[in-house]
Amino acid sequence: MSIKHAKEFYSNVDVVGDNDCWNWGGSKSPAGYGRTRRDGKHISAHRLSWVIANGEIPEGLLIMHTCDNPSCVNPNHLETGTCKENIIDAHFKGRCSISMLNRHEALEVIYLLSIGHNVSEIARVFEKPYNVILSIKVGRTYNWVRDYYKDIISFPGLGGCHE
Repeated sequence: MSIKHAKEFYSNVDVVGDNDCWNWGGSKSPAGYGRTRRDGKHISAHRLSWVIANGEIPEGLLIMHTCDNPSCVNPNHLETGTCKENIIDAHFKGRCSISMLNRHEALEVIYLLSIGHNVSEIARVFEKPYNVILSIKVGRTYNWVRDYYKDIISFPGLGGCHE
């Protein structure tokens, strides 16, 4: 990574103290993760920050936030980990969508999404993080609920996994 690219990257970062979150000021995903480009490809800003500070990400590992702030790109708040480690970390910090809803709640969320209610509204009603409901909408989680009930209930506004 060239110095020019690193300077360009950090022009979108609110760099404060070494122990503070450095929030990404550029484009963000609906869940709040910074988004940028590297070599013409999309990459999460926190991943690129780790690469700038530490070199390439080892194969099979991902970059985890120790601060749980998705827009933070402070390399001091980032560490490598496996997918399993990230899930365990999320579970213990209350961010894990796997156990956030029971089957009946998930079914109700799927139905509300299918009839046009928006993610923010449903998250507020169920008192759940936005990204939990968004993960259901885009088919990353709770597909088994939809599949289990598909012959009984129609979900008109929800397509497949990649909708």
